[in-house]
Amino acid sequence: MKTFIIRAQLHEAAPRDYKVFNTEMKKEAFVPIKENGQSDRLVYECHDRNSINDVINGVLHAGARAGKKISFTVMKSKAIGKQAV
Repeated sequence: MKTFIIRAQLHEAAPRDYKVFNTEMKKEAFVPIKENGQSDRLVYECHDRNSINDVINGVLHAGARAGKKISFTVMKSKAIGKQAV
C-alpha cells in the first residue's frame, strides 16, 4: 500500500485554527505523526489514498473546512528493502 507524508502550514492562524485543521485532517483519514504546539508546521501520514491527486484533494478539503489558507507538501514514501544477494 502507498504511504504519503504531508507537511502543512496554516497562514495567519491561531491555536484554535490548528485544532480545527487537525480535526478535519483526521476526518480525511490523515494520521498526525508529529504534533508540536510550538511549531507552525504539521506533519501527517496517509495510507488510505491511491494517488497523489487523492491526497491533495483531501488536504484541500480539510483546509477549506478549517477556513484558513494553507501551504502543504505531499511526498510519496518509498519502501527501502534488501536486495537478494
